[in-house]
Amino acid sequence: GTGGADMQIYSDGFNPIIYAGTNTLRVVADNIHLEAGDFGDEFLRCTHDGGVALYFDNTLRFTTSSNGAIVTGSLGVDELYMGDNEQIKIGAEDDFLIYHGGAENVLDGVNHKIELRHGSEKHLVANPDSSVDLYHDNVKTFLTTSDGIQVQGPEGGAASIQLYSDE
Repeated sequence: GTGGADMQIYSDGFNPIIYAGTNTLRVVADNIHLEAGDFGDEFLRCTHDGGVALYFDNTLRFTTSSNGAIVTGSLGVDELYMGDNEQIKIGAEDDFLIYHGGAENVLDGVNHKIELRHGSEKHLVANPDSSVDLYHDNVKTFLTTSDGIQVQGPEGGAASIQLYSDE
């Protein structure tokens, strides 16, 4: 080459080294596999007109696909940025959605109820095509009905509605 050091392949006495200095090292092939020296563990697999796969301890962890990427295992992130109407889809059939629609924040249970809990204690249950139920100390005390609302007291007790003014 011209204008600098050419690529060098050498050994430091223990390890073989491919050195490109400040140049770009290009590996040109239809498929590329990086594997352990004993051919026991795979690190990286690049497939022509296919995807890229990354392995940890010979276990597939990350792959690219025609519509994005797939992570197998857990994913840690410091921050997640998404634009308006971009959705987080959860469930085998994408049946729970979380997104920001520009003017509203949406939790969409699609065909399932949505529960807000603290541990196993229910606080709110939004039932599809039905009631919205509020709980106090894990006991349903308020719910919407087709013709209004219903207030319930504890088992064997009376329900009460208390109205206060600020004076």
